[in-house]
Amino acid sequence: MDATRTLRPETPERWERALARALAAGIDCLEVGGAAGAWAVESQSRPGVVFLVDAAGTSCGCEAAAGGDPVCAHRGLARFVAGTLALPTETCPACSGGRWVAAGCGGWGEVVACGLCRATGAVEVTVAAFLASVPTAAEARRGQRGRAAAAA
Repeated sequence: MDATRTLRPETPERWERALARALAAGIDCLEVGGAAGAWAVESQSRPGVVFLVDAAGTSCGCEAAAGGDPVCAHRGLARFVAGTLALPTETCPACSGGRWVAAGCGGWGEVVACGLCRATGAVEVTVAAFLASVPTAAEARRGQRGRAAAAA
């Protein structure tokens, strides 16, 4: 690797974009290795090629990882499938983030924990909404917030 090359930082935004690329491409991620828990993740650009991602989602056999990049779509998808990288959340539309709702006729009656967000005040966004909200790398460089924001 060229010593003058500047490595890109590992940021939550880069992980979001990596996951969005993997989900949009529809690549597969399969657990391999039994108790070790490694992942075989399909290449986005080369059909039939898979990359091995370690159980923690920190190393990958792809070109980006070999070049020292700490973030790639393969590791993002493996982390998502393993449950260590989640879709972002948004304020619960049922309770407006208050965690409690009125039960009964016309909103009057006892106050109960919100069933939609399970009294957390937030719900996970859908994959479609997530894909529409995450800017591509080019959009991020231009300061745009994603396709859904551009359409609004």
